[in-house]
Amino acid sequence: MGTVNLAIVSKRRELIRFFELEALNCGFEVSSFDKSPAELSCFDLLIIDTAVTLRAPTIFEGRVIFITDEENSIPDGAECLSYPIPVDTLRYVYEQMLYGERAVERTVIRDEKNECIFFYRDHNDTVGYKGRSITLSDHERTILTRLCECSGEPVSREELNALLGASGGNIADVYVCRLRKKLEDTDGRRVIFTVRSKGYKIVADMEWK
Repeated sequence: MGTVNLAIVSKRRELIRFFELEALNCGFEVSSFDKSPAELSCFDLLIIDTAVTLRAPTIFEGRVIFITDEENSIPDGAECLSYPIPVDTLRYVYEQMLYGERAVERTVIRDEKNECIFFYRDHNDTVGYKGRSITLSDHERTILTRLCECSGEPVSREELNALLGASGGNIADVYVCRLRKKLEDTDGRRVIFTVRSKGYKIVADMEWK
């Protein structure tokens, strides 16, 4: 697919800006409205805030995603996302629009540069990455080690939780988030990817020193 024409329908400026910034980064053409536009046929993707009273569209062949704060406001059978939305989830939605089923693979190809993460046998609380020495907690190191051992294959949240001694909850997500903040560049270049329905994968080589 070439350029994606996106329409965002909301009265909330912060919501519009959130969806707009990532869409512009992906090369989408973005339009925003405070009420349902009369003409829908020119859009490939329509993001609708359920807080807005909608005109009933007659025909729309593109993808429609409803954004909701409350479960009871979700239209029956519609594709919905709850706001606030994790950035990784939004990126995946946009990648799907661009690349279809190859969304994850194309994301990795675009961002991947296989830098090396150095693990030190004599310093369990430190790794080296991109010329930096990064201090990790025990849980962060456990998660990072497992991701690197799997050489780019997804590791499930359940497995990561189990490594941390948790039978459920989002503890793995918390430590993955912390690792991202420590490892990833300020320009947004990614090294840990969310793989939908499968968990997390890392795009980096592992070396012991």
